[in-house]
Amino acid sequence: MKKKIILISISFVLVILSIFLLFTKLNNKVNVEDFNNDTSIKKDNHTTNSKDPITIKDIKDNKETNTKEETNKNTSNNNVPTPVITYSCPDGFELQGEQCIQHIAANHICANGMTYIDKGCINFNEGIKSPDGNCPDGYHGLAMINFGKEDEYYCYLIHEISFSCPDGYNLNNTTCTKTIPATRN
Repeated sequence: MKKKIILISISFVLVILSIFLLFTKLNNKVNVEDFNNDTSIKKDNHTTNSKDPITIKDIKDNKETNTKEETNKNTSNNNVPTPVITYSCPDGFELQGEQCIQHIAANHICANGMTYIDKGCINFNEGIKSPDGNCPDGYHGLAMINFGKEDEYYCYLIHEISFSCPDGYNLNNTTCTKTIPATRN
């Protein structure tokens, strides 16, 4: 099984390398050089691997001929691949355009001596005994279970909860958001 994986990996690398070499071979490289105030262009000749000098005068003289030939050719260039720009984000981030965005829940903060509950913060020192277990609006009820005697019910005033975010995040209600630039591939 390991030999098959190795053979497949080597085959994949060879295919990628072959494609790279093909595109490199097809790529037409042009170098511009200045010799004694005469500008010449050296163009790679892929069939002979030699550099044939072409002067600016030659280009101007052949401009009309080349224009006629180009209009007769198919305007789409199937030999040159169009580069595709892609972007990626680190784990935990979502790609949106060219930005990576991460949303996390904000940290709940209760003042000193208070405990977080789903509705806010309560202070166990502010409990009001409730004989029937019913609490008015703005209070949270808890039962104290006693072994050997009757349970007791208390109502605790619900205080406002605060939220915070780690460094680098922005607070939006109860969510922390971080935006970073995406990696261009």
